[in-house]
Amino acid sequence: VSANVYDSADGHQAVASPAVGVLNRAQSKILRFSNPNTGELVGDLAESWELASPTEIILNIRDGVKWHDAGPAASHPAAKPGADLTTEDVAWNIQRQKDGLYADGETEGSFGRKAFWGKIANMEVSDRSIKLTLSAPDATFIQGLANEFNTISQPGLTEAIETEFSDISADKVLGTGPYIL
Repeated sequence: VSANVYDSADGHQAVASPAVGVLNRAQSKILRFSNPNTGELVGDLAESWELASPTEIILNIRDGVKWHDAGPAASHPAAKPGADLTTEDVAWNIQRQKDGLYADGETEGSFGRKAFWGKIANMEVSDRSIKLTLSAPDATFIQGLANEFNTISQPGLTEAIETEFSDISADKVLGTGPYIL
């Protein structure tokens, strides 16, 4: 129960909304805080990460993660319930927010973290890793990967609902996190 406005079922387009708190229960992030008070990080979807240089971060994506196979979103026609999470799924989430565009490649969405992801000058995707090259060193970038706004959503389902993102319902949220909406 909240007196605030729940603005989006699409975490990429949510702005300081209590919906983000709900999405964080159902959708994982690349990293998460093991102790938010001290800023200590652990892998969430990434099993490990490496700072190859002041501007290069290599994220090793965990194998064996699956999208939820139950709940209202599992029956959405665009969902892929029970499918393996792929490195390409994670890269899609990053690229979508970096570009700030809907799936049509032309329509600008309301992507509040576009500036954060815009720090990436290049992204290389391989089988189980993503190499991010930042345009300049940024000591805060790694912790941003654990930020509450940086949940990872299923690409096909998210694209299917992206223009109706403010119509909040559980059939629009499929994740890999600890809870199923």
